[in-house]
Amino acid sequence: MKTGRYPSKEELLKQKVSRAEKIREDNISRRTEAELKVKEILDDLKVEYIEQYPIYTRNSFILIDFYLPKQKIAIEIDGTSHEGRRRCWQSYNKWREKIITGLSTGLIRFQNNEILTNADNFREFVLKKLLIL
Repeated sequence: MKTGRYPSKEELLKQKVSRAEKIREDNISRRTEAELKVKEILDDLKVEYIEQYPIYTRNSFILIDFYLPKQKIAIEIDGTSHEGRRRCWQSYNKWREKIITGLSTGLIRFQNNEILTNADNFREFVLKKLLIL
């Protein structure tokens, strides 16, 4: 371990992982109604998934709402913060999509209201994805 004024790469990674885990736990404890519905559907379908799955980048990390590791599919549920998107959200989402797809991972994006008003469509979509893969 490096000593001195600046933290080592290992220390920085440890800090990043710790921060991601805290945010992950907070996000899980404050699930939206749509996220609860997605969780219920995935559980009913007996799909293996990881909630708030962290992907570490060079300088930061992102959390994917739901990640299906066997299928390599990321599911993002866009809530009210994404409605009426401003340029900063568009840019941020493009950056996230680039990272996710760069890992040879498929990305499915749904709006909260799509899940809440038509959960059957989401269920069918997931079933089709599972059958194709």
